[in-house]
Amino acid sequence: MTESVLVEVSGDHSRFSLKGGDPRAKDEVFGVVTKWPGWKRINVPAIIDGLRLGHYQAPVWAHTAAQLSNTTMRVQWGEGARDVVAKAMDDLLYADRKLHEDLEEPRKHLGTERKPMRHQAQAVAAIGYMHNRALLADDMGLGKTSTSLWAAMHCERILILCPASVKFNWQREVKTTLDRPCYVIDGTPKKRASVFADILHAMNYSPHDPQPAPFTVVINYDLLIQLSDLQTDVIEGLVTGQALICDESHYLKSRDAARTKWVLKHLAPAKGGATTRILCTGTPVRNLIDDLYSQVEIIRPGTWTSYWDFSKRYLDIAAISFGGPRTVQKIVGTTNLPELNKIVNTLQIRRITDKVIDLPPKIFTYPELELEGDHLKV
Repeated sequence: MTESVLVEVSGDHSRFSLKGGDPRAKDEVFGVVTKWPGWKRINVPAIIDGLRLGHYQAPVWAHTAAQLSNTTMRVQWGEGARDVVAKAMDDLLYADRKLHEDLEEPRKHLGTERKPMRHQAQAVAAIGYMHNRALLADDMGLGKTSTSLWAAMHCERILILCPASVKFNWQREVKTTLDRPCYVIDGTPKKRASVFADILHAMNYSPHDPQPAPFTVVINYDLLIQLSDLQTDVIEGLVTGQALICDESHYLKSRDAARTKWVLKHLAPAKGGATTRILCTGTPVRNLIDDLYSQVEIIRPGTWTSYWDFSKRYLDIAAISFGGPRTVQKIVGTTNLPELNKIVNTLQIRRITDKVIDLPPKIFTYPELELEGDHLKV
C-alpha cells in the first residue's frame, strides 16, 4: 500500500490521531484503519494545506500502537507520535520479560508481615509496565489478593470492590500485606454513614501534614447502587487519581447490570476516575466471550469503539425463531479469536498452578461470614 497518512498524538499522550484519505469515501485508508480495533472515523474532516482528509482517532493502548507500528501505509509522524508508539511497544516487551525474570532483589521492598513469592513479584513488576492496568487472572490459590495490593501500594488510597462474603477477608489481607488502615463499608445505613464520615476525615487531611496517611476502603458490589448522592461523591473523590481493585471481576461481566454501569460511570470512565485499575478473577469468561467486554472497558476504555463493534468482530449472532413471526437475536458462536487473544494478551496476566514452582504448602483459612435475617436470630 502506498497511501500516506499523518499520525499525531494528543498533548496528554492519551489519544492517537490519524489523518489521510477521503473524508467521506470508503477508500484504502478507511479500509485499513477501520479494521483496527479501537479506531473510528471522526465526522469532522482534517484540513491540511487546504485539503480535506479523513480523520481517525484511537486511545493510546498497546494494541493501537502495535497497529501503527506494523502498518504498511506510509506514515508521516507528528511531533512525539513515533516516540509514544515506540514506548508502548517497549513497555509491552518489558512486561512480558518481567513475568519470566527471577526478581529476588525487588521482593525485599514489598510487603510487611507477608513477603511476596517469586511469581507475585513478577506480576507486580509486569503490571507497572502495563501502566498499572491489568486483568489478573491467575489460578485460584496463587495469591491474587496480595499481588493486587502490592501492585496498587504506590497509591495513597485504594478502593476495593468485592462480593459481600469476602469483605472482612480483604480487611485482614490489607492489614497483613500493606499494614495500612482499612475501612469496610458495611451494616445498617446508619452504620455505613458513620464509616463514610471516617473516610471523609481521612481524606481531608491537614495541609500542614508532611504526607497524607494511606488507607484502603472495601465495599461490596451490591451496596454500590444503594449509595446516596453524597456517598457516591465521596467514593468518586476517593478513587480519582488513585487505585481501584475489582475482586471476582466477573461480577461486572454484564454490560446491562446496574452495578457495571455504576462502576463505568463513577469509578472507571474513559477520562478521569482511577488511574490504577486491577481486576482479579480466575474465570474472566464464565459463559461466552462477551463476558470480557465490560471488564476490558473498565481497564482500558475505548479498546473497541462500542459493544456493537465488539460483537461484529468476535460474536456469531443468529436470529432464532420460536415458531411465530417473533425472532430473538442469540449468540451462537465466536469468530476471529486470534485478534481478540492478541488484545487480551496485552492486558492479562494468567498463570496456572502447575507452572508455578515456588508455592508453599497449602494454607487453610476460615473466612468470616456475615449473618443476616433468620440466620442472625438463631
